[in-house]
Amino acid sequence: MHHGDEELDYLAGAQPFDDPASFERVAKEVYLLEFDCAQNQDIADVIGVDKSRISQIFSDPGKLKPETIQNLLDPIRSKENKRRIVEAWMRECFGRDILHQAGDPLVGKKITEKTIRRVDRQIRESRLTLAAKTAIEAAQRTDDPVMRERLLDRAFFARQRLDQPGQAMRIARIITGDAIDRGDLRRAATGYCFAGRVMRGMADAKERETIHLLDRAEALLAMSEPVAKPAPPYVMVTYEVLEVERINVLVTLMERDQIIRDDGLVEKLKARIEVRIKAVKTYQEKSRLAQLLARMYLLLDEAFLAEELLEQSFKSGEIKNLNAYEASGLINARIIAKRKSAEASSEYLDRVIENCTESLDLYHRRLAEYDLARLERKLLIQVGS
Repeated sequence: MHHGDEELDYLAGAQPFDDPASFERVAKEVYLLEFDCAQNQDIADVIGVDKSRISQIFSDPGKLKPETIQNLLDPIRSKENKRRIVEAWMRECFGRDILHQAGDPLVGKKITEKTIRRVDRQIRESRLTLAAKTAIEAAQRTDDPVMRERLLDRAFFARQRLDQPGQAMRIARIITGDAIDRGDLRRAATGYCFAGRVMRGMADAKERETIHLLDRAEALLAMSEPVAKPAPPYVMVTYEVLEVERINVLVTLMERDQIIRDDGLVEKLKARIEVRIKAVKTYQEKSRLAQLLARMYLLLDEAFLAEELLEQSFKSGEIKNLNAYEASGLINARIIAKRKSAEASSEYLDRVIENCTESLDLYHRRLAEYDLARLERKLLIQVGS
């Protein structure tokens, strides 16, 4: 077929004749899932109305009143299914862009402490996409360099939890470039450290790709000035943090079997983290280091001690950390696999994945899915053996 000068639009999604996202299709699919019915008469019986009323509801959902939608939702048990119906109705009424930002500003003319608090609240409420977009827009609008760095930190965190490594890496590049332009080498080192965390989270990342970024961070740190007092209210990397990052890279690669597990090396790394955990003062850092230690004990097949460290991370205040349940649940599933069985761990991972989905912690959800796939592969091989 000849297209002439017409440019193909590879970003235009396929538009099926029967829209699977339509209000009628979504509502009928939900009722099929929950009540094993999809015909108008059967749905009418569940709700307690005449069949003709169901036909009216589906024929023109844009004219429905909220109480009618509520009648449709009342019999449904699943909150997720209720949300699907409401979103489908909103799309019918207001268009597809109603649930997504469509170019309107997310922040006012003045970027203030209230803006920071709003982004923090969005993160706590797991509205991570909105938090990332708000933080980026605010960072672009503000003339205050300190405010900008604080907003970029939050945008980076949100993109990481959304499992968007490309966008998180872009923020790391912006942080580094801005810092170098103004001669703040320690903050530039922080940007490289952030970039290293992004690479560590990517399953196909090679060791040298990640370590090279941490080497860059350490070189900049060696040339930087001491941190001013009081310290700025945004992330500033230290040698101690970089050491932990390097250890985390090695532990992660051994967990993935991308490098050969070396028990002697694990013991040495473990000793370094044990020294570090005694020195840190914040409960957030103590709990994260306790989790890292737990992962090391799992590498050494010492699941009981790993379980003790995981409990210690909660006693250190892990419960107050964002995504505490998700990160801890992932480690606990690995402990269950060691101490109990693959079947028990597989069932536990189902609940971990559900938690991650509800909180939009898509990064830990992906890791949990990887662990589940490996467990299910193990169980598959056992079938018929």
